[in-house]
Amino acid sequence: MNYLFLTLLLSLLSVSSHAATVTWKCNTETDMKEYRAEYTNDAGATYKEVAVIPQPKPCLTSVTYKDARPITPGKEMFRVFAVDTTDKKSLASLSAPAAPPPPVAVIGNIPLLTITNITTSTATATYKEPSDGLGGLAQSNIRYSVGDMFWGSAANAICSAGVCQLSGLPADSTISVMGIGYLSQPTGGSKFGAFSPIATFRTAKAEVPLSPPPVPTVTLKQVLRDSFWSCKTKRLTLPSCLTLLDTAIGKVTEP
Repeated sequence: MNYLFLTLLLSLLSVSSHAATVTWKCNTETDMKEYRAEYTNDAGATYKEVAVIPQPKPCLTSVTYKDARPITPGKEMFRVFAVDTTDKKSLASLSAPAAPPPPVAVIGNIPLLTITNITTSTATATYKEPSDGLGGLAQSNIRYSVGDMFWGSAANAICSAGVCQLSGLPADSTISVMGIGYLSQPTGGSKFGAFSPIATFRTAKAEVPLSPPPVPTVTLKQVLRDSFWSCKTKRLTLPSCLTLLDTAIGKVTEP
């Protein structure tokens, strides 16, 4: 048996107060018989054999041992020996300490969005950015629809740091807004949280422009009467009366 097996590292995953899983690379030598796993809870001062694992046939990838005892990360470790068909035992592998598994991202939810600055065609939506469950912030997707919320066809809002601008809205209309947190995955795709509650609001009514005041109707009869009356009462000369009449006739508005 090739004792270089001793340099193989163990991979140990455990969850606090739960069972551990120990994994190592399979030894492909033809005289391999089994592996013996040992456990310590005093940082390696003493070890106890806890399992004998037969050599898998065929030996292609890795060997796994699952320990059922409750494991609390700290002073607990595992190590493995290789044993050949003549019962020769290798030196121990490097010890693998019990350690908690890597944290799993849990996307936080977006609370109900707050809508402000409502105009006839725009509004501002603010919200608390969702956590990624790892101490940071997840990404957000905020969408809005005219009328009821239809997520698939809803428009994407332009957002930054928890503030979104909604634009192109029709006046005097009900608008629905909803969001979701997500985290892009290294292997592709995204992990999503839950949808936020739907926030609704109504855009302002468009202002109707005021109509200009009506132009008073001035009749020819009224112009002639007023002109002759002015000539008579003011005792104007004939040329002055004609000039007055000519100016007055220019003010006639009836067809």
